[in-house]
Amino acid sequence: MRSSILSFLRWGSHWIFHLKRAPMLFSGMDSPSCSGAAQSRKSKATLIADYLYLFFIRGMLPRNYKLWQFDVKDRREFSTYMDEPDSPFLRRILYSTLWDDAYSILVNDKYLFHCYCQSHQIPTPLLHGMLRDGRFFGSKPDWDQMPAGDNPENKLVFKPTRGTQGAGIHFIPAGAAAPLLKDGGKALQSGAWKELSRGEFVVEAFIRQHSEMRRINPHSVNTIRVITLLTRQDEVVPLAGILRTSSSERGTDNFSTGGIVVGIDLTTGKLNRLGFVKPQYGTTLSEHPLTRVKFEGFQIPFWPEVLELLDKSQKSFHHLYCIGWDIAIGETGPMLIEGNIEWGTAGIQAATGGLLTDRNRALFAQHGLRLK
Repeated sequence: MRSSILSFLRWGSHWIFHLKRAPMLFSGMDSPSCSGAAQSRKSKATLIADYLYLFFIRGMLPRNYKLWQFDVKDRREFSTYMDEPDSPFLRRILYSTLWDDAYSILVNDKYLFHCYCQSHQIPTPLLHGMLRDGRFFGSKPDWDQMPAGDNPENKLVFKPTRGTQGAGIHFIPAGAAAPLLKDGGKALQSGAWKELSRGEFVVEAFIRQHSEMRRINPHSVNTIRVITLLTRQDEVVPLAGILRTSSSERGTDNFSTGGIVVGIDLTTGKLNRLGFVKPQYGTTLSEHPLTRVKFEGFQIPFWPEVLELLDKSQKSFHHLYCIGWDIAIGETGPMLIEGNIEWGTAGIQAATGGLLTDRNRALFAQHGLRLK
């Protein structure tokens, strides 16, 4: 009886939080469609009915309606799409089934993540150390030998230790950064460095990516994200994968800030035909807008090695059953950039389709996750 009452109260609190989002219900309805099939779009009355159905029946805020091409899909297909992890109905059950909160710090803290990977001999970018409130703590390399010049790869990367979605990342020319770090960060109090004088950042070497990956966009490190799940039989199953690239000369490839995502065939490592951007930034692309590299059939280098890295990484982080991995392809092979327990379902499902296939539902159910 007591457990039933508690379940009812939790259910009620989730609905209260969900209903507070009602003012955002129809936002984005007039945004561009990603379907590329204007003749098949639904009437305005049908759109409104779909939005109401998603919000009140499925408990989803339909912010990705146009991105997931619901405007040309039968309503029965909606059930194959998973809401974003911040949903009041989804967040609690994901953490109680797939993500042990006691171990989430292993991926949420970038410094600990690097140390854990190092202990398991998982390749990651070279970590110089940590910048905390303007003071550098690290291995003290020979800063005077850090490369100078305008080569875009002669940089240091400063990432907020607990940052997400590419926010707060700085790319600083190594020649300019080295003198400031060498003196313990005393010069960080002025100019463009002022933001780095507060908070905590990991300091990494810039990744020299594979020449094929540079062909897509030389201005950003073009990463791939693959979601893997560890089964009860200790097998690692990739669920979905995308390429992520900046759509401009911006250094980060995050979908949330206008980046492009392209689906990957997980068997071959080849890209699908279309890339997707958030509706406020555009719709779909068949080639990169800067380099004109066509997406369809583009081969990700070292794909067998990528699959091996995914297998080893998920088994090493076995306390977290399902992780979205960000991987860069270096000149000599793949390396792990980050692990994410909140995978970013918006871009992944835009590029690869709904995550809740029959196969994936069965895999999730092994860990007690059952979604309507």
